[in-house]
Amino acid sequence: MLTLQNTGADGSMLREICEAPGRRRMPAVLALLAAAHVAGGAMPLSGPGHGSRRQVAIGLRAAAARTFAATRRWSQGASQGMHANAAGQGAAEEGGGGAPDTMMGWKDEGEADQALVAAMLGLRNHGDENKTLTPLAFAGDDVPAGAGFREIARYAVDDAGAGGVGVGAAGAPDAQYVLKELADGEIRTPDTDARAYKHVRLSNGMHAMLVSDPEAHSAAAALCVSAGQLDDPECVQGLAHFCEHMLFLGTEKYPEESNFDQFCASAAGYSNAWTSLDHTMYHFIVANKKLQEALDRFASFFSCPLFSASGTEREMKAVDSEHNKNLQDDDRREYQLMRCTAAATHPFSRFGAGNLHTLQDIPKAADPPVNIRDELLAFHAREYVAGRMRLAVIGMEPLEVLERWVNDSFHAVPEETEASKKATPRKWIDFSPFDAGWKRAYLLAPVSERRQLALFFPAPPTQSEFHAKPAHFLSHLVGHEGPGSLLSVLKALGWATELSAGPGTTLPSESLYSITVRLTEEGVRAWEGVLMLVFRYLHLVRASNDQERERLWWEVRTMSLQNFRFKVKEREDVQSEMMALSMHYYPPAEVLGAQELLYLDWSQEVSDKLDRLLDKHVVSSNMRLHLTCPEDEVPPSFLATEEEADKKEEAAEEEGRNKKEKGVEVGEDGCKGEGVEAGDRGGRGGGGECVKASAGWEVDVWLGTRYRVRNIPQRIRKRAGDWFSHLTGEWLKWSCLSGVDKDLVLNPKP
Repeated sequence: MLTLQNTGADGSMLREICEAPGRRRMPAVLALLAAAHVAGGAMPLSGPGHGSRRQVAIGLRAAAARTFAATRRWSQGASQGMHANAAGQGAAEEGGGGAPDTMMGWKDEGEADQALVAAMLGLRNHGDENKTLTPLAFAGDDVPAGAGFREIARYAVDDAGAGGVGVGAAGAPDAQYVLKELADGEIRTPDTDARAYKHVRLSNGMHAMLVSDPEAHSAAAALCVSAGQLDDPECVQGLAHFCEHMLFLGTEKYPEESNFDQFCASAAGYSNAWTSLDHTMYHFIVANKKLQEALDRFASFFSCPLFSASGTEREMKAVDSEHNKNLQDDDRREYQLMRCTAAATHPFSRFGAGNLHTLQDIPKAADPPVNIRDELLAFHAREYVAGRMRLAVIGMEPLEVLERWVNDSFHAVPEETEASKKATPRKWIDFSPFDAGWKRAYLLAPVSERRQLALFFPAPPTQSEFHAKPAHFLSHLVGHEGPGSLLSVLKALGWATELSAGPGTTLPSESLYSITVRLTEEGVRAWEGVLMLVFRYLHLVRASNDQERERLWWEVRTMSLQNFRFKVKEREDVQSEMMALSMHYYPPAEVLGAQELLYLDWSQEVSDKLDRLLDKHVVSSNMRLHLTCPEDEVPPSFLATEEEADKKEEAAEEEGRNKKEKGVEVGEDGCKGEGVEAGDRGGRGGGGECVKASAGWEVDVWLGTRYRVRNIPQRIRKRAGDWFSHLTGEWLKWSCLSGVDKDLVLNPKP
């Protein structure tokens, strides 16, 4: 075991203890020890009078930057007198001559810096606060001789884990860093987080996460209600959003309109809220000394709102103003088009944001007329019950004080009753809004200059899979941007500039996995080629073997672990929002890490989850397609009928055969050059031409989006679904594994 003794804050008595075989005493570790020695008092070692383990971790992080120069000087011999004997012995055992490139395994100073950061951030204390600080711990004799600093840092774990890391034949670890078992009531926190946490359940059923931070710059709180746009009554679309606005217009206890906003502003803070499909979030941040009063004012939103008649009409106009602002937002326009084309019987198809027409005109025109204030009161009484609320509070005070304040302020929020449960059946959870009519191809005319291909695949909700995160793993592969990635091939062809992938819109029973490609002008013309390459890559992932998957899984898991363990402290308002929302999805103990941590070691179960996602959900038969481009750049291939497209395809293939007969070098498809299928460069038979689309456009009634819609041609679905038959057993080294044979990728041989 290599340990760093904490016998002096100034590092004067720092020493190395070697109890392991000689070849495991890596020069890199000696360099790390030397760096710590040079840093001296800048490194706050743990021990009596030297702070807690979390303070140590924070100090190490800050000290890492200050040790770069010292470590490089040491590695080049400038500090040969320091640990000279140990360094010489270690270099001799490793066969190194003392030069930085052989002894340290560094190619340049940039790599040295990265390796040092990785190793420094791997330092941590564990157990009791007076125990020694353990930089690195290895199990067995499997660490390869001559391993570079980066490799060593990569396999570093603290010995509170599963006994260390061994290196298997494939270069992947035999054992993973093991997340510790949590005691009852304990919250999993980053190593760098010195805050104290406590989860409580109030007598009315409300859950709260309390955070005590003596060093907090401000105090903050957030409350998330599991009620949103999907809960709007059919007669008043946008009611949940309107309710969010109305709660700020006074309560029985604090009746002045906008009183809470003014209070927060006077306390060096602010307040805000937002409404999503199935949640509404309220949050604020104020000066520390104002937290108790702010909580009391905040709690009255949910226990005794006024919903004054005088403010109702005025706030309708505020909602309408917000709606008018969204008319120029292409992202919102595209999202609303997805909603209004969903199954008409599902609430997802409604206009959740609301405007003056849905909040005033339609209710008045109903027979009998609908009183909007009565609907507000009924909605609040039905949906805003304590059992459906999650509260997060961050303050300087001890946890006991925060708990008392929360109980005093929020105990009056009504609890859920049998009547309120029966009034909210939520039958819409039982069926999908994404029916066969929704899974079509849409051509969108943007407000701004935008060229984009977006694919959407209905899939299971991601929160229930938070331990394994198969969608997250797939997103890492598809969204990779390095050599050999999907994006690198699209860029090389001049078709795309950006690519993103991952789960997006989430409903209680479903989510949408999306792949979005920002296109060039040539990429718009070649949209079918882009689509084919996306599916070709997905099939490459599906055809991968377990050895490749395991190595990639370990890399993703390690990155997620390190990102969580050494997470930068977030601002109070940001963290309170995140916790309040996460408490609806995850166990209290995992609220801080559930969104990013991969909890499971690699197993057949994890591999099967990825295969199910690729086989059942991210497939061409389950796809909706959006092509966004200016109206004067619409590719003819999108507007062509199936019969016209087939004729052009046959003509292109005939042209290719003629060129082959004349001795012209062409690809397998008869397309000269890259081996891209006929029509993939510039649309199927489009030849780079564009048409002016003037007729056949439809307009979304809510945001005015101009679009055209057609069924996704069966030839496209079939071509996208057939690539697997070409690639079975032939896992090309794509993604972050290695380079790619572009000709083979663009023109696979059966």
